Amino acid sequence: MPPYRLSPRLRRFAALAAIALLFLAGVALILERVLLPSYESLETDAIRQSTEQVVKALQAEVRQIAVVGNDYASWDEMYAFVRDRNAKFAELNFSKLGLREMDVDAVFVVDETGREIYSAEQRATDDFYAVPATEPVRKALQANLQALNTLPEERDDQLVLRLPDGVAVVDASPIIQTDRTGPSRGTLVFVRRLGPETLARISSVSQLPVAMWDLSRLPDAVPASVVQWAQSGGESRFSMPLGDEEIAGYARLAALDGTAAIVLGTHTSRAVYQQGQETKRFLLVAIVFMVVLVIAITVVLDCKLERSTRQARVSETLYRAVVEQAEEGIILLDPETHTVLQANPAVVRLSGRGAEDLHQRNIEEIVAADSLPLLWGVLSDSAGGARAPCEVGLRRADGSLLDVEISASPVLLEDRRLVSLLIRDVSQRKLAEARLLDHQRRLEHLANHDPLTGLPNRLYLNFRLPGLIDQAGRDRASLAVYYIDVDHFKHINDSSGHEVGDGVLCAMAERLRHIVSKDDLVARISGDEFVVVSIARDPRAFEKVATRVTEHLREPLTIDGRNYAVSVSLGVSVYPRDGFSAPDLLRSADIALYQAKERGRDNFAFFADEMNVRVHERMQLEQALRIALSEGQLSVHYQPLVDLKSERIAGLEALARWKHPEFGDVPPAQFIPVAEECGLIVELGEVVLRQVCAQLAEWSHTGIPVVPVAVNVSAQQLQRTNIRDRVLAICSEYDVAPGLLQIELTESTVMREIDRQIGALEGLRAAGVRISIDDFGTGYSSLSYLKHLPIDHLKIDRSFVRDMAVDTNDAAIVNAIISMARSLKLETIAEGVETAQHALRLASLGCDFAQGYYFSGPLPAEDCRRLLAELSRRAQMDDTQRLRVASSSAALR
Repeated sequence: MPPYRLSPRLRRFAALAAIALLFLAGVALILERVLLPSYESLETDAIRQSTEQVVKALQAEVRQIAVVGNDYASWDEMYAFVRDRNAKFAELNFSKLGLREMDVDAVFVVDETGREIYSAEQRATDDFYAVPATEPVRKALQANLQALNTLPEERDDQLVLRLPDGVAVVDASPIIQTDRTGPSRGTLVFVRRLGPETLARISSVSQLPVAMWDLSRLPDAVPASVVQWAQSGGESRFSMPLGDEEIAGYARLAALDGTAAIVLGTHTSRAVYQQGQETKRFLLVAIVFMVVLVIAITVVLDCKLERSTRQARVSETLYRAVVEQAEEGIILLDPETHTVLQANPAVVRLSGRGAEDLHQRNIEEIVAADSLPLLWGVLSDSAGGARAPCEVGLRRADGSLLDVEISASPVLLEDRRLVSLLIRDVSQRKLAEARLLDHQRRLEHLANHDPLTGLPNRLYLNFRLPGLIDQAGRDRASLAVYYIDVDHFKHINDSSGHEVGDGVLCAMAERLRHIVSKDDLVARISGDEFVVVSIARDPRAFEKVATRVTEHLREPLTIDGRNYAVSVSLGVSVYPRDGFSAPDLLRSADIALYQAKERGRDNFAFFADEMNVRVHERMQLEQALRIALSEGQLSVHYQPLVDLKSERIAGLEALARWKHPEFGDVPPAQFIPVAEECGLIVELGEVVLRQVCAQLAEWSHTGIPVVPVAVNVSAQQLQRTNIRDRVLAICSEYDVAPGLLQIELTESTVMREIDRQIGALEGLRAAGVRISIDDFGTGYSSLSYLKHLPIDHLKIDRSFVRDMAVDTNDAAIVNAIISMARSLKLETIAEGVETAQHALRLASLGCDFAQGYYFSGPLPAEDCRRLLAELSRRAQMDDTQRLRVASSSAALR
């Protein structure tokens, strides 16, 4: 009997089943060996990122106290505290409440040699507060001080300080002056213990559960593998699963001395791993289902194969035409009925319709109505070959439109002419083009507008202004350029902060928009400067606009609940009277603005030709002053200061004088304001101080009796230099005793710089330099400051002395100043004494000293030397007759 043989169909089915089983086994192995490990790797990366997030939260604690420490360490008061150890400063800044507000548990201050200056310690858990800090804490800080000073700014994992009762984060900041000049005075150290509150904050910042263990006393609850890793000294990061539900990550952090200190731990759910398991099961089931489905379909198709040979041949041709796997959509279309004969899966995906829904559907139903003319053009040209594609809207099943690109090609199928449409999705490309266009528009806006106020910037103004000038010329109209500057805006930034200053600028910009016409151009061209460009038929309207702007901007602004009184100065130039080009009009408006400021600010000025002359003269004067300072053209004259009781010289006031080779004598009232405006006043003050010290040294060496000399100091010298160090350095250079100098400061200067310069003034006074307040009574100070200022004299302004003999109000003011000074144990000096009546009246009121032309005007150094020598000679001859300095000076001349 012949052996039984399986039919070809059964052999195909058996081979197909065997292949399917092998395929499924391979898939299962791949999922187990490839897919799951990839998920486990993702899980490990995730827990490591979570661990680093916890470490960064701890680093944020360090940065926080570092910010506070750097702020305190750069105060001039802290710099002075290291020197004079002012207990009041420590009480105000490092009290128990102060440390708690800074969230600092201990503060440690050492000088540049490492010697402890001050320390304090508090604990938030109880009412403990100690000054100095406890001995263990001080020892730990002193032992790690060198490591703290040598740590880089980015400390990586070397974050903590080991204390006897736990661990803490710590930061050290060099103590320097606010203006960053001078050497470091020492080190300021802030310490924050890592307690439950800190861990809770780290957990809140990292949004992860956080645990911390001290390596010196690990609890028994810590897993053995974690303990082994922590003590191994290997990798500083470690992770391990905690069962099927959670995974934990750990980070080992070092102390300042480099030894391992603490372990931070966190844990998260094993969602990634569980997702991998679910994915594995799902893929396996899906593949099994697909294999079974393929086998079933294969069986059905094989059964029908013989009965539908011809139909299969036609179907195969159609299938190949459509190209099922193409990325682009392909539709086979009947050109006569416009019905869809076949569509590939890409069309199904693009249109959101099923294959059966597309079959026999008219092409007009799936193309937007406004795109049909383009489609008909493509179809009409398809007979001659492929046509250039066109963009149309494809109507999706949900009614939305999709931007696609369609091209048509003829297809012949069994002598039947069909059309193949190739459809490409261009929606992403068009979206990218739209985003690019929007991005370009935004960049253009940012380039032409101020980011703070939203107003056009200088670049936009320079672009638009020439066009506006041309427009005014064509319309035979006038154009005004208003140059607006906020008066004393620096005072707002200095006193209230830059955030308030920005708020003031924004509020002024918004108010300026509403003040002017909507057709006017408003621009912000620099920090506190704005420009308004307006066009009008009648130029007289420009003055009304300027008045309206100054009046409205003068009204108080409310920023963060506080009112700020702000005024502006305006300079106005008019086209075509003041210029024909944008640079000319802007320059003319700027010159007019300078004139408005000279008039006292809070007003406006229109450009006039003579302003150019004044600006040119001022520029010439400024240039000449620079040359004069470099070539030594300036000299010092001395006006005697007379003791009203003995009528003898008690001192001299140094006054700068300038004799120009061409201009001759230049009055101080002319060149000193220029020096202040252009910043030369600091160099001028330095020249005067050096000449005074050199003159005192020369008189002393030649045996001339010397008296103290008063030198005026400007506000800019206080702001830009360390006045104490500078004065003492020059005295040391010329070997002049500091007690022979007297510093005169105007009342407004002292009040503006009191908080920053009181330490420097106290240092000068401690060295023997006496301090005077000049022009007292004309400033805007609070009298309560007088009891805190380190001063010796009050100089009564000449405006009160001049009319005191005929004006009872002035006499009452002078009497009040003298009485107040006597109560505060201060001496008074009267300026502008020009008559004997002035001198007698002042002496009767109890004034101590006086100066003025009644006694003597300012004298050159040589005349002053002869005067001092003559007075010394008469004193040695026991001349008891009173000597009026005016007669002596006249005789000397």
